[in-house]
Amino acid sequence: MRLVGIGELKVSADPGDVLVTHALGSCLGIAAYDPNRRAGGLLHAMLPRASDAPERARSNPTLFVDTGLARLFRSLYALGCERRHIQIRAAGCANFSRGQSDVFRVGEKNIATLRTLLARKLIPIHAEDVGGSDYRTLAIRLSDGQVAVRTAAARYLL
Repeated sequence: MRLVGIGELKVSADPGDVLVTHALGSCLGIAAYDPNRRAGGLLHAMLPRASDAPERARSNPTLFVDTGLARLFRSLYALGCERRHIQIRAAGCANFSRGQSDVFRVGEKNIATLRTLLARKLIPIHAEDVGGSDYRTLAIRLSDGQVAVRTAAARYLL
């Protein structure tokens, strides 16, 4: 098991690898998998756009959905993956405002950014578990691309 921390990205073509990220609150976990190559990756992005915090983006581009997603795809291409085969699954983007107006709406902005970027490239999201108020753990098993989500109350496949 290889852990992916906040603002980190890991990719692998080792079928024995399982990539896992914990504590997805308003953050967005993006699991990508190419079944033909049997390779994939996992990104744990905290914020939607690098342009909102250019200094932080220069030091850690994978902290952001937009620049992190670009790096995820480049890393997968370097492993021989093809865009047309890559399957995307996403989890996170919780809202913890408890009925109050969340002026930052980070989770909503994170998933909206992902959807916009993928739509521009005509890449579908194969499955997602976003919103709500649960923290999530997201894992991808590279032997078969199975993606699992765990909350305090449940564990299920995406």
